[in-house]
Amino acid sequence: MRSSTIFFTVLGLVSSFFTFGQQRLASSIVDADSGKPVPYANVSVANSGIGTASDESGSFQLQVPQGIRGGRINISCIGYINRSLSIDSLLGLQEKPTVKLKPATEYLNEVVVKGKQVTPKELLDQVVESIPKNYSQQPFNITFYSKISLFDDNKKIYTVESVISTYRDGYVPGALNASKILQKRETGVNPFANTGGKDSEDYFPYSPVFDVFLPDQIGVGSGNIHSVFNPELLKKLKLELDDVSSFDKDTVCVIRYDPSKEKYTGIIYATSNSLAVVKHVIKIGNKNYEIYYKKFNGLYYPYLIRAESIMGTKKASYKVLNEIVLIEVKKPAVDVFKLDISKTDLSKVKYDAEYWKVNFPEK
Repeated sequence: MRSSTIFFTVLGLVSSFFTFGQQRLASSIVDADSGKPVPYANVSVANSGIGTASDESGSFQLQVPQGIRGGRINISCIGYINRSLSIDSLLGLQEKPTVKLKPATEYLNEVVVKGKQVTPKELLDQVVESIPKNYSQQPFNITFYSKISLFDDNKKIYTVESVISTYRDGYVPGALNASKILQKRETGVNPFANTGGKDSEDYFPYSPVFDVFLPDQIGVGSGNIHSVFNPELLKKLKLELDDVSSFDKDTVCVIRYDPSKEKYTGIIYATSNSLAVVKHVIKIGNKNYEIYYKKFNGLYYPYLIRAESIMGTKKASYKVLNEIVLIEVKKPAVDVFKLDISKTDLSKVKYDAEYWKVNFPEK
């Protein structure tokens, strides 16, 4: 079975990082009170762009180059108090260590911004107004790792991993978004025919690139009629404060927007101090998305995206889960390219065994 752990590294380390002196740090993150796994936590090396995210079982693995030994690992997750741990202390353990995160207790039942009580609508208005200061307004590249899993009666029957290079004009209205698939690795038997063509009954049209930008709607402005980040749509939505939590030393307001009137519905996790979105749960058509954001070098970027849907043929239907994690953010040396549909087709990407052996080795 392929490893389900996923990695990211920032600023150009994708191809070279894994080939030099390094040591693999493996750990699991659990709730300090209940002992239950903490999934989708952000794990990063202090003062660097290297990090990863815990998977659904709370486990993570991280390649630590010899050059940054002696540093610290920072762990943060919505609803928990941040932890900072010595890299050397974790690497020196004989057995896989367990990191305990203490739940953060919030007693507020209202939205407070800079000491002033506001409505959920007023908070989201301020979040939209703060997009230029919180999200890049200049072009950038992001490289992602994607793992698509197909399930038949809850049994995983097929997995395809890929590495995706993306370009974005910035979090601005009308921004150009383009992607291309660089690498691919398959496990199991694909029940769909990749080569059958669009007219084939078993054609598999799923491309991971569409799950990268579809839920990442921050900054779209009035150009998207189904986005809560469209100011005109935001005026019409019914907003309710669902909960108050915390993330990365900031208060997080959990705001649900009315699912009864709009096709684009969901829950926004917005911070009351930095006025940024750190998580967005969205339903778009038959797809359910979760997108998580973390600040890197003063600006927020998505570090994890999960997409769930049902796909099928006349013979059978399958649950499809796509898990996407940040590998690299590149700015300012940006590679500008336009969307080429042929480069988003998984069936056209050849398997490079050496690449996967060096960069994403199996357990």
